[in-house]
Amino acid sequence: MPQLGMAQDSGTILSWMKSAGDKVEADDVLMEVETDKATMEVEAGASGIVAVLRVEAGTEVAVGETVAFIETESNSSAAESQELAAPLEKIGVSTISKAGVEDAAATKPAQHSQEIAPLPGKDKSNAPRRILASPKARYLAQTKGIDLRRLVRSGFSEPIHFADVQSAANQTSVSAQAMLSTEVSGLEFNALLELAEKNGVEIERPTAMAAFAAASYRYAKQIAGTVSVELVSVGSEEMNRQFEIPDSAGLSSIASASADKLPDIVVCDLIGTRFDDFSPGGESDIPMLTVSGPPSGDALKLRLRFVERDTPLPAAAAFLENLAMRLENPIYHML
Repeated sequence: MPQLGMAQDSGTILSWMKSAGDKVEADDVLMEVETDKATMEVEAGASGIVAVLRVEAGTEVAVGETVAFIETESNSSAAESQELAAPLEKIGVSTISKAGVEDAAATKPAQHSQEIAPLPGKDKSNAPRRILASPKARYLAQTKGIDLRRLVRSGFSEPIHFADVQSAANQTSVSAQAMLSTEVSGLEFNALLELAEKNGVEIERPTAMAAFAAASYRYAKQIAGTVSVELVSVGSEEMNRQFEIPDSAGLSSIASASADKLPDIVVCDLIGTRFDDFSPGGESDIPMLTVSGPPSGDALKLRLRFVERDTPLPAAAAFLENLAMRLENPIYHML
């Protein structure tokens, strides 16, 4: 946040004139800032691509805090520029999320980034870890439908570079996801949560579902120890959380963990929403369980998406069978 007046110690960003992913010239207006004395337009001050907008419009920011990063184009090769020119135009800035470039900007050498001025964003310690990748690599992955997490799991080291994504895009063999589904009763599962609440123990349904899924995954894959679960709760304030669930964890003792590695399994909780299913874009070999149905739990639909190369059909079937058993008879989970 630049100092726009002698006595100014903070300013409020009224609006952003550019979005993450936009090309910008040094004299382009980047944002509109309000101080206690005036409203002013602030220029970018550097030419390149807006890599990160770290502060939302309407936020008051102290002078000197960084609010955005601009990646200069001096470190972009001609080949990268030619490859990405068409995809960037096709995507449009409205489809480029600021979260998609945040981590990559942090890994750039200082001489290639121009600090503009921010207040750090919301605490993301409990959010699933984003893969470190250059902005251009991330853009190319988005246009090619490539999941960066899949690249890391297949052996690419972070940060992911443009050439890594290009190499993956040129591979002819693609791992297609399979899907296995079933329907179970969740009445006993709900009864367990209600009984816990009556006895003064508050257990969130999505958290308990993550614990049940971790135990079933551990059983199906014959894992000893901790299972990492990424929980996606649609309609919740904390939409994404990650848990490290040990084999002896009780439901009331499970807590969110800092996401320092990729999850073993993703659980998407759609119970009580109008949504019936969710299929993530791109490719990923991380198994994903989607649970949907009414809050009463009388008919829960379980759908498991998986790559048979890593999770063979017998293991996928064992996972769903075991999870269904736990949901329909929770005492089995407690033993």
